[in-house]
Amino acid sequence: MVSQPSGSSDSSRDSTVADGNKGDETRYDDQRLATVLEIARILASNQDPRTLVADLLRGVIETSDKADAGMLFLVDANRHLVVKAAHGYDSAPLSRVRLAPGESIAGKVLRSGQATLYPTPDALAEGMANATATNCESFRQAAAGLGRPLSAIGLTAHLRPSPAWGTGPGSRRPDRELLLL
Repeated sequence: MVSQPSGSSDSSRDSTVADGNKGDETRYDDQRLATVLEIARILASNQDPRTLVADLLRGVIETSDKADAGMLFLVDANRHLVVKAAHGYDSAPLSRVRLAPGESIAGKVLRSGQATLYPTPDALAEGMANATATNCESFRQAAAGLGRPLSAIGLTAHLRPSPAWGTGPGSRRPDRELLLL
């Protein structure tokens, strides 16, 4: 952002400068730049496709002041979502999670194909309300010590087959769904 020199009468000046919120905007811009730089560093240094997405997840979370943890799900051969990578969670309980399409937040995002924001603790609880007891317990154990989550976002992406993801030439499905929470 460029601010006008003092004494300037230009009325098109950004309202955030006039309102005194320049610090908030600058902090947001700095965070976005730090995230982009971390992603670029990871992409430039990581040649292993088995760890690339997990490293990207870690990088985004570590450079964000809005996220403490995240999970990456992959659809398995039985059409269940399984945790492929996690950051900020205990991964042992997450290895037991098997979400059906439509189950919990990740399953709903898979079914709808749309990014979904759960902006409040109540919306988050509602999004997870239909998770099985086993999956709820695994999530609870994995999140021990993190405190109550305040919000979440679910995103979906399509991947091309890759032997590193277990979707190589022998796969009967041409693509996989990847969900980030």
